[in-house]
Amino acid sequence: KEDFLVLKVDVEGAEYTLLDCLVESPAMDLVDQLWLERHDFWVNKDQSDRLDAILKKVEHKGIYVNQKWP
Repeated sequence: KEDFLVLKVDVEGAEYTLLDCLVESPAMDLVDQLWLERHDFWVNKDQSDRLDAILKKVEHKGIYVNQKWP
């Protein structure tokens, strides 16, 4: 907890599944910033909307989310 942790996620479309699980994990409490490369062009609108909801949960935990990377 005393470290500053940046989690960079560029998993070529798997971010939808990964973050859905990770947001509920106690490990997420160790993250200070989440840098995410989204691949919305590979999924349907429902999946994109679901990721938006997950990212709101992440932000609600006090974690900064950067979606403008790279």
